[in-house]
Amino acid sequence: MSETNAGSLAFEGPLEAAASQAAASPPPGPPKMIAYTREGFAGAFSASEPAGYPPDYTSVVGPHAPRRWIISNITPPDESDPSALPMLLADSNKGVRLRLSGRRVRSDVIVRNVEADELHFIQEGDVKFETDAGNLTARRGDFVCLPRSTAYRCHATSGSMRSLIIESQSPFKFSTPYPVGVINFGRDLVRPTPEAVPESGPMKVLLRAWDGEDTLFTVPSNPLSMTRHMGGEVPVWKINIDQIQKLVSLPVGGPPYPFLASKNEEVLLFNLGDRPTSGYRPPIHVNADFDEIMLYIDGESAWGGCTEAGTLSWVPKGVVHHGVPASTPKPHRSWLLETMATFRWTEEAIAAGGLMETGTYGLFNPS
Repeated sequence: MSETNAGSLAFEGPLEAAASQAAASPPPGPPKMIAYTREGFAGAFSASEPAGYPPDYTSVVGPHAPRRWIISNITPPDESDPSALPMLLADSNKGVRLRLSGRRVRSDVIVRNVEADELHFIQEGDVKFETDAGNLTARRGDFVCLPRSTAYRCHATSGSMRSLIIESQSPFKFSTPYPVGVINFGRDLVRPTPEAVPESGPMKVLLRAWDGEDTLFTVPSNPLSMTRHMGGEVPVWKINIDQIQKLVSLPVGGPPYPFLASKNEEVLLFNLGDRPTSGYRPPIHVNADFDEIMLYIDGESAWGGCTEAGTLSWVPKGVVHHGVPASTPKPHRSWLLETMATFRWTEEAIAAGGLMETGTYGLFNPS
C-alpha cells in the first residue's frame, strides 16, 4: 500500500493486478475479465477470461432477477394517510428490510421500532424528524439514523418528499478505515436539538415488532417533548452524503470502501458518486455473498443507464453484473448498499419497477 502525490491511497492486490493484466493489451469490445469474490472483495478472489459477455441474458423467470425503479414514481400509502406506515418494498432472510416513505403531513402515531435500527435516506424534499432525543430537519442527500426503540415521527415541511428506509436488526455503526479523514465527526455529524412543545395528550405510541405483532399505547403526554440533554451521547444523528469522503485505489482502480456497517457487517454502505479512477471500469463481477442496492441520487452526468434522479437498482447475489466507470464527465451522487441478506420484493414493488440489464444498469430490453 502506498500514497500517491494527490494523497489518495493506492492498493495493490489481486483485483488490481488482474485489472492491470487485462488492460495491458485490451481486446476489442468489453473487458475480457470476470471476477468472482467472496465477502465482497475482502475474501477469496478469482479472475478468469470469459468467451462471451456474461452480463447478457435473454429472459429470466423467478424472483432472483435484477430490477430497477424510479422511486418518485412510487406512491407509498403514508403520502396521504397519516396513520399509514412507510411502504414495505423488500423483505429478506437476515433481518434487513427496505421501506419507502412519502409522508406529506405529520403522522398521528409516534413510532418506536423495538427490533431494528432505521436509516432514512432523504431523496426528495425537506423532512422534519421529531424524536425523543430532539428534533432535526433533513434534506436531499441526508442519512438520518434512528436507533432501535427511538420514539419518532417525521413529515415533509412543505410539498412532497421521498425517503428510502433501511431497517436492520443488527445495529448500525460507522465503519471508516480511519478514525479521522473520511468523516469529520465533530463538524458534519449533526445531532438533534431538544425542543419543548406545547402539544399534549392523549397520544398514540406504536411499538413496532419485526413479526408485525405491533403494540399500541395511549399516553397522557407527548413523549417527544424535551427540555434539555443531560449527559451521554445523543443516539440520533444525520450526515449528508457530500460530507463523506470517497476513497479510491489509484492508479488502476479498485473496489470502494464502506463508511457505515451493521454491527455484524451483514450490511455495508458506500459513498460511490463520481471519483477519479483513471478510466478504470469495474470488472465483470459475481458477488457471491452480497445483494447490491444502488441509488443514483442525482447529478450533472448520468451513471450508465441511470439517468433519472432517484433511480434504485438491485443486483442479487450470484447475478453477473458490470456497471460503468465511476468517473463521470460531470459530478453525480450515488450510494451502494451491500447486504448478506437475500431480498424478496413485494408484489407492489415489482409492479412499480422493471427488469434491469446489468451491463450499464438500464432497463432490460429482450430484443
